Amino acid sequence: MEKKTLDEKLNDNMKRVKEQLVGDSFAESLLRQKRENDFLGEYGKIKALLSSNSEQLEGSLITYQETSNLLRNIASKTSGSELNRLEMLNHFKLFDYMLETYSQPLSKELFFSYHKILKEGVEKFTAEEEKKYVRIGRFKSFDNTIGGVIPTVSPEEVEDAIDKLLFEYEYIKAKSLEDITDFHFRFESIHPFYDGNGRIGRIVMFKECLANNITPFIISNLQRAEYGKALREYPIDKDLMLTLCQDAQNEFKKVMGISTKKHEKIK
Repeated sequence: MEKKTLDEKLNDNMKRVKEQLVGDSFAESLLRQKRENDFLGEYGKIKALLSSNSEQLEGSLITYQETSNLLRNIASKTSGSELNRLEMLNHFKLFDYMLETYSQPLSKELFFSYHKILKEGVEKFTAEEEKKYVRIGRFKSFDNTIGGVIPTVSPEEVEDAIDKLLFEYEYIKAKSLEDITDFHFRFESIHPFYDGNGRIGRIVMFKECLANNITPFIISNLQRAEYGKALREYPIDKDLMLTLCQDAQNEFKKVMGISTKKHEKIK
């Protein structure tokens, strides 16, 4: 009997998973696969895609294929630095924690937990004179910018700004994609942490899509220029960010083979 290749096994497993998940909410199906350590279905593919693209948007040189291999323990060698590799492994943990907490309301405590997971162990890669700025799981203590260009909220104003953002967001009963993208811009404008704000902001968008039965999406590294422009010009043209995320939604559906017939609750 002819043995199947790994790709054939992956395709068979994806078909099996999709048949089993008819009627499930998309979030619950991912969570179930996560708890079963099933890396061959949607869970493994999304975890690798989201982690690789979000890290690449921050300058990581680790490719999607290397990310996928690292996730499945096929190979440990990757491009880029040891810090890149550590933060990729941390992003895997962050993705899993996000799934476990996807139904929880957003809070400062949740943001702190996300940040602790993402930045665990980075101190050893930090120069001695810069360690005083490394605040893991705590808000920033110095001024920072988005991409070295867009000014953000001062450290003294961060906590009040986050409290206001969370209060106004939770007041919205039926959250839409537009509400989620608006939250993302406002979160990034605050830039509450010394580092990791973009990655946390993007995984929060994914979480909130799952929590509100909205088709999630992954902003690709190929959309880097459009994403930067959407952030810069958001105060005068909110549609740029919304359109970017809608395009990413469409690509996500295509790549994952998602239809409203398979996951009836997703929209």
